[in-house]
Amino acid sequence: MTANEMIAGKLHAADGPAAVAAVATETAAALENGAATLLEVTEALSPILTHTDAFVRERGVLFLAKVTEARVGSLNPQEASLLANFLINQLDQQLCVPHVALGIAALLTAGRLSDADIGALLRKIFAEVNVQSFSQTVRNRFFVIFDVIAARHIDYVRREMEADFLAGYIAAMDGEKDPRNLMVAFRTVTQLALHCDLATCAQDLFEVCFCYFPITFKPPPDDPSGISAADLKSALAACLAASSSFAGYAIPSLLEKLESTNANAKRDALAVLHLALPKYGAGPTLLAHVPRLWKALKNDIFHSVDAAHEELALTTLATLLRVLCITSESRTNPVDLILTPGMHECLTHLAQPETKLAKVSAHILRAFVRADPGIADSVIAKAAPLIITRFRAEELPAQQKTLVDALVQLVEGCAGHAAAPQPLRLLANDLYGCFFTAARSNITSMQILGLRGIYHTMAVRGLLAEDEAATYVQHLVAAIDMPNGGGSGAGASEVHREAMALLAKVAKQSPALVRGWVLPDLVRHLETATSHESAAPLNPVKLETLALLARESDLFADVVQALVARVHALATSTAVVGEGEDAGPLPDLLTTFGAVVHSAQTVHPDHLASIVVVQIDRLPEHAGATIAEVAAIMMRKLSPPESQSRILDQVFAGQWYAHARTFPVFVAIVGNARRTVSLPIPEADLLTSVLGNASLPAASVGQLIGTLANKSAAPEPILAHPHLAPILANPSDARALAILTWTAKGLLLRSHARGTALAGVLLDLLSGPAAWARAEAARGLGVLIGDCDQVLNRDSFAVVKLLYKQRLFHYCLPRIVAGAGSGDRDAYLLALGHLLQNVPQQVLLGSVKDLVPLLLAALSATDPDLLVSTASTFALMTKNAPAAVADHVAALVPLLLALANDGGRVHPMRVRIAALNTLAALATLKFAVLFPVKGSVLRGLAGAVDDPKRLVRRAAVNCRAQWYDVSAAATGV
Repeated sequence: MTANEMIAGKLHAADGPAAVAAVATETAAALENGAATLLEVTEALSPILTHTDAFVRERGVLFLAKVTEARVGSLNPQEASLLANFLINQLDQQLCVPHVALGIAALLTAGRLSDADIGALLRKIFAEVNVQSFSQTVRNRFFVIFDVIAARHIDYVRREMEADFLAGYIAAMDGEKDPRNLMVAFRTVTQLALHCDLATCAQDLFEVCFCYFPITFKPPPDDPSGISAADLKSALAACLAASSSFAGYAIPSLLEKLESTNANAKRDALAVLHLALPKYGAGPTLLAHVPRLWKALKNDIFHSVDAAHEELALTTLATLLRVLCITSESRTNPVDLILTPGMHECLTHLAQPETKLAKVSAHILRAFVRADPGIADSVIAKAAPLIITRFRAEELPAQQKTLVDALVQLVEGCAGHAAAPQPLRLLANDLYGCFFTAARSNITSMQILGLRGIYHTMAVRGLLAEDEAATYVQHLVAAIDMPNGGGSGAGASEVHREAMALLAKVAKQSPALVRGWVLPDLVRHLETATSHESAAPLNPVKLETLALLARESDLFADVVQALVARVHALATSTAVVGEGEDAGPLPDLLTTFGAVVHSAQTVHPDHLASIVVVQIDRLPEHAGATIAEVAAIMMRKLSPPESQSRILDQVFAGQWYAHARTFPVFVAIVGNARRTVSLPIPEADLLTSVLGNASLPAASVGQLIGTLANKSAAPEPILAHPHLAPILANPSDARALAILTWTAKGLLLRSHARGTALAGVLLDLLSGPAAWARAEAARGLGVLIGDCDQVLNRDSFAVVKLLYKQRLFHYCLPRIVAGAGSGDRDAYLLALGHLLQNVPQQVLLGSVKDLVPLLLAALSATDPDLLVSTASTFALMTKNAPAAVADHVAALVPLLLALANDGGRVHPMRVRIAALNTLAALATLKFAVLFPVKGSVLRGLAGAVDDPKRLVRRAAVNCRAQWYDVSAAATGV
């Protein structure tokens, strides 16, 4: 029996679609190996494909469709044509249609059908197939077929069968309800409307789409398709806006929706009009409905349900005016149908600024101005002088605010035009006076409006000369300079925030202006506040502004240079900077430096090189740590990356690895070098120098060695170094233990076997005779599983394998459980606490049964970190594994109450709050579990409610309220 006959036999014996699919997969593999050809297989299947039993024929068609789907990429033209012709001819067989659609969709998507095949396919589908009579999956295949044809073969369709295709597609789409199919169908309609002549079927095509308007779809929970109502709305809007042929039907229909009381329909109608009006153009249909459109839009603006709806209506109004401005089909200017009554009504409302509609009228004027430069000229010439005059005559602040807001809206509307309107140029000085007056007000909201007016005036193209823009920007700087922002309390911070945000916008639009007129003022402040003679503190608002401006790439270098210069000045001054309260401006300066670097996308090597020359040895220790953090971030962001070698050459040339003050910065730089960058000196020589210098910080030494072991292609020579090997074999003091810990971390990150062995050394020390070794080993386990922001992480280009934390946790937990039952329980519990602070939640919940007894014992310990992590773990378990906690509530509640009622005698505030939060979490368990302990909890919380610390009292009150609510109805039985 030949291979083809065997395939035919298996197919004949196949029972069900799954068995047919398995035979098809086997056949596809045979075709791939050359054991058979598709033509030979088809000939062998002839008895099945021509069988008198429709169900047998269906099996053969399904088989060919599956084989086609699997092998479509390797079909030659002859095979593709043969399959296409056969499948197309089966479309009159109802049982075979789903399988034909599968095979045709595969051929069409792969581009294996000719124009002749496509013509035959379409004629057969429209003649024989009722698409809507099939299941969603089959319908989706047909819609995909139509979509591919509309996207790739539209020229053939237009040339040979445009009218037939449009009519057939409308019939196929009519009645479709599934959102997955509609997304494809809407996309196809958009293509057809853009490229086909819709003269004969525009109304039918519009109606088959508009029947879905407005979209009210609500996706089911966990919908695998991921289609949202917004997706459907966007696709439908694109359909309706695709062709001007829809205008005659769309505008009246959308107006009807716009005049309804359905907020969802109104919002969707506005969105479609905004998108469609430019495509429809100012044709007869639009011109005939202009007054009605204006009335509907005005009503939506004046009576909008929310600010977003109002803004959408305003945007649509501006779009409508923009379209009307380019018409030549009317004897009268259609813009006047809106502008004349609109201006009259808005100015009438603004003449009474105390009314609610006055502010909305200002927004309408902004939409008018934004629509077109010609309209802007007319509106500003009429409205601005009247508003300015009224503002100058008004005395009530509330009404002044409305009028200033109207002027701000007018100027803001001009920002999008290529040139400033002439009337605005003539009124620039008057506007400046109004905005300056508002900015100097003692009312926060007026100040903010004045500052916005100043900014928007600067944003209008060509309105201000360079010296005038400099004057304007100085007002924004002055708002930052004002003590308390010219106000007090929260209002002052609002003014400061607004001024900073506006300066950031100016920096994006005109970096040169900010560099010339804003940065010098901020830099002078730095110089004054950081000078030895100055007693004035650094202004935090100015420092925040400096960090904000540095986000603009053109200004980043200027800000970094200024900050480095001030740090360098402090380092070289005659007075050594102190610690704590004597540190002066340095902490704030370094914090700002960190914020600036964090916001940068890339860093030039010169910026980092400027830090290298700072005399860190003259700065306090906390300054060196902060500079190390900054240097680490800058090293990661160096552009180009190859420039890291230059920085390494500098720090090695300066022997930063030999001095205690510079060593943390050295480690930060080396620890963030890419693995492809070589060190200037051999690693063995570096280790000899570092390990032989006892003055270097132990943690930094360990981080350096851990980094070298992690990034080295072969860490064995490093581990075998004569100075390091004895330390790893027998850590005899705290320094050696720190080095072992960080070395183990570097190895564990890359899943090196020696890392697990070193972790075992730490576990062994938990039962050792020395108390200090037990405590350090417990903390060391926290280092192993914890995250380090500065080095040994993915951002620092370290090798970090997946699931290393999980592997380490599962290695340590059994030994900790066993050790806690036989050795020094406190050390093992402390080690468990450090693990719990850093282990992933999923891993923790997977080990609940082993953990609960230890966690209960840990609540009797005295270490604050252990108590907080244990209480937090119980809260997490209560939420995600309540059954495991419910069995231990009787033992858990007294322990938590003892911690919560301590009153500060033994346990710090954070321990008491953690205990109360866990008690509150327990209140979500089932009533049957909580009822026996409810009374004792409510009585036991009395002491915590009287705690001397306010935050503890607040947590206690919240906890007690949760337990008061415990009932069978609330928690379930």
